[in-house]
Parts: sequence; C-alpha cells; structure tokens
Amino acid sequence: MAAEPIASTVKPLVDRPEMMAIGDSLYNGMRSFTIDATKAALSPPAMIASALGIRDFGVPDLPQPVVVQLEEWIHWLSPIIALPTVPGRLEKAIRESVRFWATVPGSPSGAQGFENIAFAGATVEHLYSLTPASAAAQAATSATTILGAASPFDALDAIGDFLLMANARFTLSPLPNETGNPFWNMTPLQIVAHRKPKRLIVSIGHNDGFVDIVLRAASTGADRLEATLEAVLPTFARQLTALPPEVERIYYNLLPKPSAVSALMPLPDMAEEKGPAPDSGYWPGGYENRIGWAYGQYQPSTSGVRSMASVDKAVHDINDWIVRTIKTLDTANRVAFVDNYALMEEFDSKNHPRTADNVVVAHNVTHSNRMFQADLLGLRAGGLESLDGIHLTAVGNAVMANHVLKSIAATEKDAAGNPLRFTPPSYDLAHRADTLLSNPPSAWAWVLWLYRDLRRDGVVKTVSTSTMQRRVTKQVMDVAMTVGSRMHGTGSRGGSA
Repeated sequence: MAAEPIASTVKPLVDRPEMMAIGDSLYNGMRSFTIDATKAALSPPAMIASALGIRDFGVPDLPQPVVVQLEEWIHWLSPIIALPTVPGRLEKAIRESVRFWATVPGSPSGAQGFENIAFAGATVEHLYSLTPASAAAQAATSATTILGAASPFDALDAIGDFLLMANARFTLSPLPNETGNPFWNMTPLQIVAHRKPKRLIVSIGHNDGFVDIVLRAASTGADRLEATLEAVLPTFARQLTALPPEVERIYYNLLPKPSAVSALMPLPDMAEEKGPAPDSGYWPGGYENRIGWAYGQYQPSTSGVRSMASVDKAVHDINDWIVRTIKTLDTANRVAFVDNYALMEEFDSKNHPRTADNVVVAHNVTHSNRMFQADLLGLRAGGLESLDGIHLTAVGNAVMANHVLKSIAATEKDAAGNPLRFTPPSYDLAHRADTLLSNPPSAWAWVLWLYRDLRRDGVVKTVSTSTMQRRVTKQVMDVAMTVGSRMHGTGSRGGSA
C-alpha cells in the first residue's frame, strides 16, 4: 500500500527537550476508546508542559481518529428513526479508517517526532520492545485481515490490534518508513535515551491487568496484574534507571484505586444517589462493572478474594512493590513517584459523602468520579471519566496534570533555588474544550443502562426500548468494547467474569 506523502518542510526535533512523556492511553489522551489530534492536545502531558511554560512539546497530530469514534457513534443512535442506518454507517466508517491508516500516513505538520510518545494500549513490555518498524508490520498484517473480511464486524480482534499498532507507529515516529528516520528501529525507552530530555514523565501498567479489574470485574485481574508486572517490570526498571544522566528527573505514575474508577459502580442501581455513603468507604451491596466487555461483580463484604476492599488492597500492595523495585535500581535517586491511588481517594465522591473538595466544579457543572451519565439537558453525572468508564475527560486530565505538577514542584527548584512554580491547568477551559462534556450524546441516557442489562443477563430491566434499539445498541457497543478489550490485551469476549 502506498504511503501518504510527507510535508516538504519537516519540523526539526528539539535538541534535549525540556520534557518527554512515555506510557499508555492515560498519557496519550484517549477518551471513550477514541484517540485523535484534539484529544492528544488535551492530554495530561500537554497540560503539564503548558503549565510549566514549555513551548516545544509536540503531541501526536493524528490526521484523523484511529478507527473507533464511540462518542460520534452514540450520537448516531438518536433520533430513533435513524437507527436502521447505523450498522451500514458503522461498517463504512471502520473500513474507511482502516484503509486510511493502512497507508502509513505522516504528520500533517511535517513533524519528525513528538515529545509525548505515550500510546493507547501500551504495556510495560512495549516500552522496551516495540518499535515503529515492528508496530507498522503488525498494523499491516491486521489491516490485511480486516480489509479481506466480508465485514469488519467479522474481524473485531484484528481491529483492536490495528488500532494499537497504527497509533503506536504514528506516535513513536510519524515518518512512514526508515528513510531519514532515526527512530524506526528504536523502542520508546531508546528514543528517550537518544533525545535525552531534562525531565521524563511515565504512565504505565494499566494494560498489564488493571483494565481487567475495572472493565471486566475479573476475579483474576489483580493476580494477572501482579504476575505480569513481576515478569516485565524489572527489565523496564533497569532500562528506565539506566537512562543517560542528562535525564535529570523521572516522574512515575502509580496505579489508581480500583473502587474509585468510574466503571465500577455500587449495587443496587443508583445506590450512590440514595445514600448515605458508608463510613467504611465501600457500599454494602457490592459493585458491578457498569461498562465493559463482559459483566462481573465484586462481593458486598469487605473481606474475601472477590470483595472490592481486597482488590483495592492488592493494587495498593502492587504499587508498594513497584516503588521498592524501582528504588532498588535508582542509585542516582532520579525517580519520584506520583501517587495516583491517593489522587483517586481524594476525588472519590462515589464511595464517600460529597464535599466541595472531592468533586470539580468547572463551567458551573459538577464533575465527579461516578459513571458518566447524560440526559437531554447534558451531563447528568460523572464527568471526570468518559463513556468507557476509565479514560479521562479533559477535566479529568487537568486533575491528573495538576497532581503530577505538584509532585514536580515538590521535587525541583527553579534557577534561583526556589520551589518550582507553575500555572495550574484551568478546569473551566478544560470543560469548554471537551466536546463530550459540552455536548454529550443524549442517547447515552439509555444506551448505558441497556448495554449493562444486555451484558448482565440479556434481560432489559431498567429502560423501555424497542427490538431495534437493543439490536443496534448491542452492535455499536460490542464493536467498541471488543476492539477495546483487544487493544488493552485482555483477549476476553462476552459472558461473565
């Protein structure tokens, strides 16, 4: 397949940039399983760079979204009269996106590379093993499978693989092949070592089992997370701590608290609204994954392997192990740890009584860590995380960016030896820039609950819907969730956890 022509004027890379970012979708800027240039520009690293006054911080200027556009697809589900057209529109959109990205397009601005090279679906192992060359090869194989299928709906696993690898190739190196491309055969860590940024920020580990915990409510999620990290983190930590001394500071994001993630909601339905929130911080009816690619629950008790409390403790212990593992190798004392577990506790108005300090009010709208809900008037609940229940909105990105900035300010000094100062990201501006928050799809008022019921046991209980609504909703959401599951490495399809 012919490569997309590259702009004749190629922007030179900044020598020894002030900051670079590596990692997964939370730093890539993905929202509702969708990544495009606008979302990348609203990513936490982009906000951090802006707050620190760093002008030369390039983020992936993806020429169009990579395959999945869940928020747009949900908009298609209203008005109801348009439902019969949705399957055909969906199939056409997927094929056109795969065809475009299979051309290995370059950067519209002519960029040779970016300072933010985090990509959605990245695992710890990817950061020391995947290269633009290997990602391009894997994307080409998946594209052949997808475009050779009678329908893209018959190749959803390949679409998930394609999304991961096409986005990774472009993000790591937008030049389409090895010609004049110093990064074509470099891993993310090798690219960082080559460019020697003053500061490196890292977000990784979610796709090594954490996603299983929150989007599948899998009993084995924490076990998988622990086993996978034990196998891959030591190698990553050795390469991370062996980066050239020019990389003066490294900020490593720890894993968030599972029970505070939006996808996991208390039972029975709307318990968080009926309240009051329990003193223990755990709802007595247990938790379900209100969104995800399978259905599962955590036990109502605060003890036992399937309880929410036990899962939280397991992730807390894994975070402690990550810190110990990296600190043992960090002889230069360059790595600071950003406690995202504590951040999620701080903004957890789902499991605790709501206060002025555990929600974000932006543009006169309250944003919380509840599952995203909408109605005809707009955002009804949630707002820190998007339709998929785990990726952040722009306001959520601003919250995370501010948390990382506080860690940077506590660690570094300015040229005069004073504590480093920064301009916090504006929550109001973030809300206004986020099209999901400013214009949520009204169909989400029933799609969320209908898809939950269909995943739970196939019996629709909470909303009155037609056969057409059930069929089309299942098709649209199954596409997004199956692609998401493959992209995040779970390989799980349907059924219960």
